[in-house]
Amino acid sequence: MHHPTDNGKVPAPVGRVWSVVEHQGGELSPVSFELLAEARALADMLQGGGEVCALVLSSEQYCSAESHIDTLAKHGADQVLLACHPALGDYASEPHIEVLTDLCHALSPEIILLASSLDGQDIAARLSLRTGGSLISDCVRLTVNTDGVLEGSKPVLDDHLYAELHCERRPQVATLRPGACEAKPLHTYQKPEVQRIEPVLDSHSGAVSVGEFLPATARNLSILEAERVVAGGAGIKNPHGVRLLEALAESLGACSAASRVLVDLGLMPRDKQVGLSGVVVKPKLYLALGISGAAYHLAGMSESEIIIAVNTDPAAEIFKVADFAAIGDLFEVVPALLERLANQQAPQEASQELLLEAG
Repeated sequence: MHHPTDNGKVPAPVGRVWSVVEHQGGELSPVSFELLAEARALADMLQGGGEVCALVLSSEQYCSAESHIDTLAKHGADQVLLACHPALGDYASEPHIEVLTDLCHALSPEIILLASSLDGQDIAARLSLRTGGSLISDCVRLTVNTDGVLEGSKPVLDDHLYAELHCERRPQVATLRPGACEAKPLHTYQKPEVQRIEPVLDSHSGAVSVGEFLPATARNLSILEAERVVAGGAGIKNPHGVRLLEALAESLGACSAASRVLVDLGLMPRDKQVGLSGVVVKPKLYLALGISGAAYHLAGMSESEIIIAVNTDPAAEIFKVADFAAIGDLFEVVPALLERLANQQAPQEASQELLLEAG
């Protein structure tokens, strides 16, 4: 085992439930607040209670930001453990896994929560293997039984059933699907206990490094972070329909998304899928094109602030959750919208124009 810090000392004991914080470009990811809320709930279920530790792996610049410490406390962290090293700035697998593995061996947490994101899934699988722990992944619900065993549920078989999972070894590692739980800022909270360590990494940990970080644009932004989403369903039909969808999304400064059927047809990538088997989104604007409104899709977007639906079927289930409805052929409606929005100077103006038209 490697020493977790440069002076050979291990950190003082920290909380029984760890929440691994995701961040990018100096900003905390929204899913980190959801993880803290779930960690807080699980810690309260443990026999005798427990404390929540927010674990931040990052570079010197990020670790020195006091505002982030307060934000983590506000969302449920009793303790904050900062692991600071230049190699931990942008995500690269090996240095992050090495540091987490060493910390687990030194401090023996009972539960470790990560987001079911690309980074989180990568960390969780490797961490559970190296520590000899258990992993339950992509869960939408987590709980702890009377024996302290972590249990979870995840949708399976086209979202018709739920698989009930449980951990058999410690540490108990779980990934939680973004949007599956609600971030819950505390009304009152105390300043957290903060520990800072400077890990020592093996030379091979830097074998792979991040060459450049490219900020997301509306076109490639994660649908979890987008304020505006334009999604298509079976009514999109073909590549021409996808091009119309993406053109409208670009005009609105929105992120394109899809229901499961478009993903299964190979017309949209899996990371664009909204629904129980995809991701749960809560944007300010959700524009549904040719989406009928199956229950598993509605569960993934029904909490959007404003929903506009376009469908040829007046009895489509999507209209039951829509704030504005357009009964018509999307291949006629979308070109008309694009023409109307062409004169707008900015995506924000285009979005406002769209809402005015819908009204």
